[in-house]
Amino acid sequence: MSDKIIKETLEELQAALSAEKEAKLMALADLENYRKRMERERQELITYSNLSILKAIADTLDDFERMITDLEQPGQEDKIDAFKTVFDKTKGILRDYSVEEIEVNIGDKLNPALMEAIGTVTVAEAEKANTVIHIAQKGYRLTNKDLVVRHARVIVGKLG
Repeated sequence: MSDKIIKETLEELQAALSAEKEAKLMALADLENYRKRMERERQELITYSNLSILKAIADTLDDFERMITDLEQPGQEDKIDAFKTVFDKTKGILRDYSVEEIEVNIGDKLNPALMEAIGTVTVAEAEKANTVIHIAQKGYRLTNKDLVVRHARVIVGKLG
């Protein structure tokens, strides 16, 4: 074999080796990207699957608040302590899962991202139009994902 043929063969082999090395690096990068994407999707799935549980707990909190309000009558103080303990424990569960109450106040502008308008009340003043008149149900959101668990349900003013 001539030196020229050996040199050409060596160059071809080096090019093939380089191409294989590049393909291997690309495959490893693809595998790493796939692994990261699967982990991200797994975390999202966990977050979204917890939403129904967290919403149920939020609904239970509403029931406890109504019971506490009913029991805040004179002579009922001993009964209310037991409910308050369970209520606080339930709120603690939500806190442990990074769930916080959506702060809504009377007079706030309606924010559809956080609130659900379930009704309207006619108001005479223009500045009260499209503002919260009554809070029917508290809303909750995940603090670390800025994801709404349950929208606050409100009555808003409508200029009439």
